Amino acid sequence: MQGSDTCCALCVPALKSHQGTSIFILKMQLSLVFRAVLLLYLLAQLLNGASQKRSKRKSIKEKRVILDPSLNISVNVHPSPSRSLSPWTYEESWDSSRIPSKISEAKCDKKSCLTKDGEEDFGLESKPIYYQINILRRVKNKNAMHYALKLETKIVSLGCTCVLPVVVPQN
Repeated sequence: MQGSDTCCALCVPALKSHQGTSIFILKMQLSLVFRAVLLLYLLAQLLNGASQKRSKRKSIKEKRVILDPSLNISVNVHPSPSRSLSPWTYEESWDSSRIPSKISEAKCDKKSCLTKDGEEDFGLESKPIYYQINILRRVKNKNAMHYALKLETKIVSLGCTCVLPVVVPQN
C-alpha cells in the first residue's frame, strides 16, 4: 500500500501541474484568437476608412457650380476707400524679380479724418493699416539660365483708419 500511496502522491502533483499547463495553453490560445480578431477588425476599419476617403475625394472633384444668369443683380456700391472717414488711394509697385510682380498699397489721402458732413476733423489722424504678406524673390543661381525662389516677407498698407493722435506729455 505504501507503494501505491507513493504513486498517488507523485501522480496528483503531476496531474495538477498538467491541468495548470493546459489552462495556461488554453488562455494563451484565447489571447491569440482575441488578438487575431482584433487585428482583423482594425484592418477592416482601416480599409473602410480609406475607401470612404477615396469616395469623398471623388465626390469633391465632381461637384459643379452652375450660376443662374437670370439673377443679374446690379448693386451700385462705391468703392470703400472713397466712402471711408479716412479715405485712401491705391498705388502700385512693380518689381520683376518678385512674385507677385505687382503689389497695390494704400496711401492715405488726408492727414486728418473726415466728419459725416465731409469736413476735416483735426482731432483725429488718418493712419495706414499694415499687413505682412509673403512674397517670392527670384534669385539667380550660378547657372545663369536658372533661378531659385527665396521666400521673403513684405509689409504692405491695406487701407487707412482714424486714430486718436499720440500726445507726449512734457515735463
